[in-house]
Amino acid sequence: GGQVQIGWSTNEVADSRVYFGTNSDALLKVAGDIDFTLIHKVKLPDLEPGVIYYYQVASMDPAGNTFSSPVYHFVAPNNTPTLTVSKSGTGSGTITGTGINCGDDCVESYVSGTSVSLSALPATGSSFSGWTPTFCANTFNMNANTLCTAAFTLNRYTLTVNTSGTGTGTVSGGGTFDYNTSVTPGAVAAAGSTFAGWSPSSCGSAFQLTSNTTCTAIFNEIPVSHPLTVSVSGSGSVLSDPAGISCSSANCNAYFNKNTKVLLTATPAAGHYFTGWSNGCFGKDACTVTMDAAKTVTATFSQSPANTVNLTVIKTGKGKVSGWDGTGINCGAVCKYPYPKNTLVKLEAKGDTGNTFMTWGGACLPGKGYCEVMMTGDLTVTADFKNTYLLILPAIQLLLE
Repeated sequence: GGQVQIGWSTNEVADSRVYFGTNSDALLKVAGDIDFTLIHKVKLPDLEPGVIYYYQVASMDPAGNTFSSPVYHFVAPNNTPTLTVSKSGTGSGTITGTGINCGDDCVESYVSGTSVSLSALPATGSSFSGWTPTFCANTFNMNANTLCTAAFTLNRYTLTVNTSGTGTGTVSGGGTFDYNTSVTPGAVAAAGSTFAGWSPSSCGSAFQLTSNTTCTAIFNEIPVSHPLTVSVSGSGSVLSDPAGISCSSANCNAYFNKNTKVLLTATPAAGHYFTGWSNGCFGKDACTVTMDAAKTVTATFSQSPANTVNLTVIKTGKGKVSGWDGTGINCGAVCKYPYPKNTLVKLEAKGDTGNTFMTWGGACLPGKGYCEVMMTGDLTVTADFKNTYLLILPAIQLLLE
């Protein structure tokens, strides 16, 4: 129940007593103390809210003289303790509970003994850290004025800035920041590189950091190219793969990206044969040039002697066709070589590493041995090579099945 305090004063020291009850003719309860004082304050305990109480004050001095007042009355007040809710910390949030919403309503009064429970909801980007005092986290009874404080902490997030691509550069703007901080990643390409953009593209301008985020700056190397110059001596043509060189006389050139492998193929004009490469390439096979610097290659073609006929070899696959004694024709992909008419030519075929010679064709009889042709006129021979790995793979598959 509630309490009421009765106060009075005397002109000399005396004790303090209050007689009270709910019937004016029967003041059966007494409260007070025996201390002698001039100012008297007595609390009447365990009063029922809203009930009319009657009381009389009395004092007695050390000599035994007494003083008594008339009988007065009062209505016992309702006991309504107050709950006050507050917030602390760097973050924010709302608190709801029994009869309270803070928010807008952060102070509420309750009938004494009311059971109250509170719930804290952090705002977006904040976390709830706990209650002070700790009993506010559980259901409690309102028996006295109470202050409950909810602590909210503003979340912090990390911006990670990385690089990728074939080039190089520097990045900035990374770190750990409070929720919703405006961040702007930066990227500067190094010499010989160019900045190609951000992944994701949203990193390309200022944005609010609301979660852990990774921004990747893409740097690409600026291509470096070198010139390839081909000089043609005699009558014939030179083509490149990749395209760029297409020479039929004198000099021609083209630029290729650094370290590109350029395949050059020489084809003699009618009545001529390919003598061979010089400078950057050697021999009579197709030539591969690695463009790690400026390169120069010479292709020489010679006129076929009088009363000669041409032997043309066409290959499929990777291998070499040449005269069995190391003289005469020596073929890359396609080649032509002049022989005196009615010369007997003996050819041999050898597969490149990982390849196997399969059979002759054209002017040569099918088979894997040497090929002999009588040069009674212009002749064409075919040579078929196969990748050894591809040949044995089906057999392995059959065994597995």
